[in-house]
Amino acid sequence: MTFTKIIHRTLATGCLVFLLGTSPIVAHPPTSSTESPSSAASATPQPSSREATPLPHWLQWTEQVFSGAQPTTADDFAALQARGIRTIVSVDGARPNVELAKHYGMRYLHVPIGYDGIDPDANLSFFRIAKEVQGTVYVHCHHGKHRGPAAAAVLCMGAGKIDRPQAEANLRSAGTSPNYTGLWKAVRDYRRPAADQELPQLVEIAQVTSTAAWMAQIDRTWDNLKACQNADWKHPKDNPDLVAKHEALQLWEGFTEAQRLLPNDAPTSLKQGLQTSQELSQSLMTALRKNESVKADRLILQLQEACVDCHKVHR
Repeated sequence: MTFTKIIHRTLATGCLVFLLGTSPIVAHPPTSSTESPSSAASATPQPSSREATPLPHWLQWTEQVFSGAQPTTADDFAALQARGIRTIVSVDGARPNVELAKHYGMRYLHVPIGYDGIDPDANLSFFRIAKEVQGTVYVHCHHGKHRGPAAAAVLCMGAGKIDRPQAEANLRSAGTSPNYTGLWKAVRDYRRPAADQELPQLVEIAQVTSTAAWMAQIDRTWDNLKACQNADWKHPKDNPDLVAKHEALQLWEGFTEAQRLLPNDAPTSLKQGLQTSQELSQSLMTALRKNESVKADRLILQLQEACVDCHKVHR
């Protein structure tokens, strides 16, 4: 089970969509699930200098859709307001700052996704945003380079504003790492939902199991890494799509996010355990990229021992 399938989205009636602005993202109904809209050529992203943009990794996708890093300060939200942003879409697992956004006349929609791809429910949520939300939209993850741009790509393709080649070009402009194969696959394989497809409720704060969800993702990635190790760090015969260095990256992201989403009152020993595992997984990732298999064997053993020690206390 992937991280995004562990997410439970709130369906409270108080979280119904409120349409803002003057025009929807969708300019016309899509004609088919595979057709490339002729307007794609005009949707070239326009990155510019940090001084001229509200947030890091700022990227314009269409006249109405932008992506970038997470806004955290009052100045960040004021800068988004000044750019005419009406709706902020967070794909990060952390709780959005709904209150600060409202203070600056914007509202949040929360559709968390993982680094392993975009699940079907999230795809449908982005399609609903494209169909129903009016005004200018800002899509962000944490840093603004990987999950956010992938979500913006799917949203804009669902709106019929860009085609697949343009979406992939935009991901490259955003700096989306090719090592996040699931995100690239989500964009490459995207198909617009059927016109009669039931769409999920949009919420401003999704119910996410935070650290527990990332630990489930880590468990799955760990199994994949062990399969790669058993195949001498090559593709396992029964799962040729697995790439050891990509799985190591997913493991590092898992420990990074699990640590970032810990509550403030989490035990110090748990914080230290996750920090140790994060550092070891980063070293494993580097060893695999350098094809240092002996070192990788040693590091994965150290990781296993670190996890066992942590589980004795906290599981």
